[in-house]
Amino acid sequence: MWALSSLSFILVVYLIGDLYYRDNSEQRISAKISAGFFLLLGIFEIVSIPLMFFHLNYYLVYFLCVVMIVGVLFFWIKSFKKPKKEFIVLKPDNWLILSACIILGQILVYIICTISDADDSFYLSIISDAILGNPVLSYDTTTGIKSFKFQETYSLGGYELLLAFFCRTFRINPAAFCHTYLPIVLIIVQYCVIYELICFLSDKNRNLLLCIFAFFNCMGGYSVYSRAYFFATRLWQGKGVYVCIVLPFLMLQLLKMINIDKFDKKYLFLLCVILYASYATTAVAIYLTPFFYFALAITVCILNRKKLCLEMLVIPGIVSIPFVFLKFILLHRNYYIVTRQEGTITGNEYWYLLKRSNGDGIYYIIYFIAILIIMIWGKEKVKKMFLLIPIVELVSFINPFLCDWIGNNLTGKETYWRIFWLIPVDITILYAVACMLEKAIKKCLIIIPTLVITLLVGRFSYTGNKFKMAENSEKLHDSIIKIVDILPKGSAILLPEEYYCELRQYTGDILLTWSRYMEVNYNLNGEQQKYEDLLSALSSIYEDNDYNCIKVIKDELPMDYIGVYTNSVTDYLKSNYDQIYSDDDITVFGLTK
Repeated sequence: MWALSSLSFILVVYLIGDLYYRDNSEQRISAKISAGFFLLLGIFEIVSIPLMFFHLNYYLVYFLCVVMIVGVLFFWIKSFKKPKKEFIVLKPDNWLILSACIILGQILVYIICTISDADDSFYLSIISDAILGNPVLSYDTTTGIKSFKFQETYSLGGYELLLAFFCRTFRINPAAFCHTYLPIVLIIVQYCVIYELICFLSDKNRNLLLCIFAFFNCMGGYSVYSRAYFFATRLWQGKGVYVCIVLPFLMLQLLKMINIDKFDKKYLFLLCVILYASYATTAVAIYLTPFFYFALAITVCILNRKKLCLEMLVIPGIVSIPFVFLKFILLHRNYYIVTRQEGTITGNEYWYLLKRSNGDGIYYIIYFIAILIIMIWGKEKVKKMFLLIPIVELVSFINPFLCDWIGNNLTGKETYWRIFWLIPVDITILYAVACMLEKAIKKCLIIIPTLVITLLVGRFSYTGNKFKMAENSEKLHDSIIKIVDILPKGSAILLPEEYYCELRQYTGDILLTWSRYMEVNYNLNGEQQKYEDLLSALSSIYEDNDYNCIKVIKDELPMDYIGVYTNSVTDYLKSNYDQIYSDDDITVFGLTK
């Protein structure tokens, strides 16, 4: 079933892309998969906005997905005709074979390894809750407690709801789908996007450049902020999709605009859909996408001063204004004001984050050298675009003199560093390598130094405690799965942190008494002091083994069971509560005795 879910996802994406390019000379499969992915996600986001805004039942969203997929199949079959010319396919050579081996290795890591990330407790809980048919994005899904409000900063994001469609259709556990099977699809989509970008920049050495980029992806461990590290550790998350897939594809589309000479409605539609697809993936897209689009659009207008070019750039921005306006209303209504961090982003913090985002700044030195190489050997308009993009960004939203205002009013201090994703470091370096390869007498004189420098300044991504052999396809503790099988539906349990981050990833049928987002929940309700009292009681339970504090939490929150570390079980627990589960790590007691 898991193979069927991944194949179906790719097939739907391909069919949508094939419909888009049906009357176009572009026949590359990679182009169809790339465009199809954004059309599926973007159109779904657009049509589901009312359902998310009014918190309607997920079955309506599911029905909407079914209609979309059936419609795609209907129109594809209706318009099918034998291609007038053969598909443009990848030309196999040794570099392509090597690329395929590296990519296969990256896929295998996602299949056989557990790559833990605490943020999954939020994103997967949305899917787990949705497939039960509950109102979408209406309450805190990390606990399932309906008296807590949903965090408005994540409202109107349809990415997880689209994933819920595939989980429910193929009866796959959300944790298994997202941790094991979805990355297969997303890795393929990412390399299709990068392949299309490479073909635009340098078609001559496309297979070699794809191999080099795959190698870049393996060496992203130099910073937990880097795009390559997100690719290796959390690609399935919306922010991983955003930085690894959305930003390169958006850049590709606007690179094409520098040579456009006629008004293209289909291309204009694709630009609009890309913007909405970006908003669907992650909350930070609400400011990152306008920033990046602005920088790219200004650059394109400088290089292509035709009126039609300006019109095609302005229209997508106008089309996305209603969503941006609605999102900012929601942000300022609740969550954004309540939880915005106090303090300022100082100049020292700005430069620290700038350096940390790309390996203590060493990659920015390489980036600067790459721009110089591009200015010497790059294509006329393309090289100007690679030069102008960072200039426009530094003058505007990455300006160190504006960092405090932008951090306090738009991005928030905690996530300000993500603004540095918008500097196209790796793509610029890749294009510089492409320029040198086209001029080199022997390619090995470019390839070997490129690989050596990458090895020296980079760091292998697939090392450390983040990667370990998976116990199951869900990539969760076996104990969690066994505990869920024992607990009755609708019951609530209190667990230690490493376990409560996983339970609602696996199922939405069980409520969590406490999650890592409880401070936000109580802030939204204006009950900070109550949160502090409960946190103190929680610390007493799990740090001091003072189980008399169970009553404090049980009086305030739904709580039918408690899980404690097995080595901290006391006679008090044994004599006052019924033990229902125990293993070497955790023991669960019922509180109804």
